[in-house]
Amino acid sequence: MRDDTVQIAALAIMMILAAAGYRRLRDAGAAAIPDERAPPPPHPVPRPGGDDAADSGAHGGTREG
Repeated sequence: MRDDTVQIAALAIMMILAAAGYRRLRDAGAAAIPDERAPPPPHPVPRPGGDDAADSGAHGGTREG
């Protein structure tokens, strides 16, 4: 009877320690992994004529390149 009690107590302690370790890993991992449900960051809208459209004077631009 005493051996059974010691084994049950040891199993209970191991389960408590495993749950605490799992909680620590889960909390640490949650900070490292981005949320999949979060909306993606906004993308810049491309301008007609490429990135140098204002510099080249294309499309009626007044800046000289």
